[in-house]
Amino acid sequence: MLEWVRMDRFSAKAPAVWRLHIPDGALEGLKWIALASMLYDHVVRFLLMGPAPAPATAFGRIAFPLFAFTLAYNLSRPGLDGGIYRRLIMRLIGFGLLALPATLYLVQVQQLNILFTLATAVALVWILEQRPLWYSLPIAGILFAAAGTQVEYGWPGLALMLSFSYFIRRGVTLDSLAALAAGFMALSVSNGSQWGLLSLPIILAASQVTLPLRRHKWFFYAFYPAHLALIAWLAWQFVRI
Repeated sequence: MLEWVRMDRFSAKAPAVWRLHIPDGALEGLKWIALASMLYDHVVRFLLMGPAPAPATAFGRIAFPLFAFTLAYNLSRPGLDGGIYRRLIMRLIGFGLLALPATLYLVQVQQLNILFTLATAVALVWILEQRPLWYSLPIAGILFAAAGTQVEYGWPGLALMLSFSYFIRRGVTLDSLAALAAGFMALSVSNGSQWGLLSLPIILAASQVTLPLRRHKWFFYAFYPAHLALIAWLAWQFVRI
């Protein structure tokens, strides 16, 4: 749902804005939809191996935006300290390394997988929270420029994650909507597809429902290298990339 809240909750004079609120169960539901989308995309790309028509790949295009949004939303929660950021980054890198042999075999490109993209985005959000900005902005800029050449989805993927983070924290304002539009535009140009925009109505729908879903943190981390290892083995056995 959209909540009418003040940009600075400690000041009665601060302007009020609409801010997106998603119940925990619905947020978990978004992760399950993203996981199903990712699995569908990988099966189509690496096992069916044919140039599928655009509508057939549409569902697979919402995985990254949904994963990026849920991560950005969780990072916007109050009370997160540096230890949480560090553990999250190391966890993403660790499972990313486990998945790296399979992704290098399947993609056939020397590129770090999506978990490294998310880890870099978490680091960028953490850096940009530091003050003063004259100190944190150059560091974030260097990391963004360097990592964007190495990770899956590149600079557009990192930009989308940052735009989600800004939109969630800032609320519904002209500048946050412009940042979100720019993030999706960059991703669309990079992918050559606009199907990622389908994630937006799904996110809005999630804000209107309450789902009795519990959090399964380690399952999502473990599923990524496990399913890619299985797909890589099937591709090696039956497709021979």
